[in-house]
Amino acid sequence: MVVVIDANILISASLNLNGKMANLIFSNSSKINFVTPVFVQYEIKENETRICSRNRISKDEFNQNIILLLTKILLFNDDEIPEEIFKDAYGLTKHIDPADTIYTALAISLGALLWTGNLKLLRGLKKNGFRHIITTSDLEQIVKGL
Repeated sequence: MVVVIDANILISASLNLNGKMANLIFSNSSKINFVTPVFVQYEIKENETRICSRNRISKDEFNQNIILLLTKILLFNDDEIPEEIFKDAYGLTKHIDPADTIYTALAISLGALLWTGNLKLLRGLKKNGFRHIITTSDLEQIVKGL
């Protein structure tokens, strides 16, 4: 099974390495192939100051946690996703959040599930007919069945 992790999941997991999201990644990386686009690193870096300030975590600790999590996640380059799939993904996300196109495109390209905590994205993609999107609770249920 392949699961695409979006930035909000990776950020949430990095803020609490003993929490539910980090535990799902650390405990199941032998059963689930977790993947994310390289773009996630740029998205996180762009918001790093705000994230650290809002969550009262040092940049060093935050970055160390991200690096630790990324040891369990395969990174994909944007250019590994066919242009046609990008176009399809953009059609699904353009009215929700175009920044999430890359995660949706990677999920489509790999025939994977997209794991997100972004309820606006979840609802919007489902409304647009994209069913391969899951929440943390959904992933917990899937893991119980593995």
